[in-house]
Amino acid sequence: MQSQGFELSHPTRSYTGESPGATHEISGFSVSNYEAVAALVSKYKEGLVSLLAPIFAQQIWMRLPGEMLEAKVLLVPIPSSRKAQRVRGFNPAKEIAIALAKLGGTTFQVADLLAERQDRKDQAGQNLSERWAGVEQRFELVSDTSRDVKIWLVDDVVTTGATLLAAKFTLEQNGYTVDKFVTFAETKLKISHT
Repeated sequence: MQSQGFELSHPTRSYTGESPGATHEISGFSVSNYEAVAALVSKYKEGLVSLLAPIFAQQIWMRLPGEMLEAKVLLVPIPSSRKAQRVRGFNPAKEIAIALAKLGGTTFQVADLLAERQDRKDQAGQNLSERWAGVEQRFELVSDTSRDVKIWLVDDVVTTGATLLAAKFTLEQNGYTVDKFVTFAETKLKISHT
């Protein structure tokens, strides 16, 4: 389905992953299939933040199911790797979260609660097992806020769900409730039929 130049993804997705002794699951929402917007995402990550972050956020906002807008939500952006942050000078997920919060008014707030524990290899070249290695130790809590709020994880692109699940694991280990994720794009690698 096409809508204003974006290929609309199924409104709700679930990602499940196994790690030693546990099964992790997260559900959420992606606006488009990555292949339909790959050039835009590439330009965005190359530095067209001021132009594209508000457009990506607007596309997410316009497609959020009504029930997702009924409660106050804390938007937690997935942190970039330290190397990517140094090279780009910005976190693509955070910029989308900030633009989405502007659209949501008092409904949405943004909080940087997570950081990567160490530099890691860029996931773009990793297979599924490499993406899942060490998922439970990937992030650390670097800020604190009330535990009485629903959290939505925000990222630009989701592929396997490993990053989202790692973030959810860290937040839940620290007493937070992760309700959903929202991303601008989803790759075909992990598009499931849930």
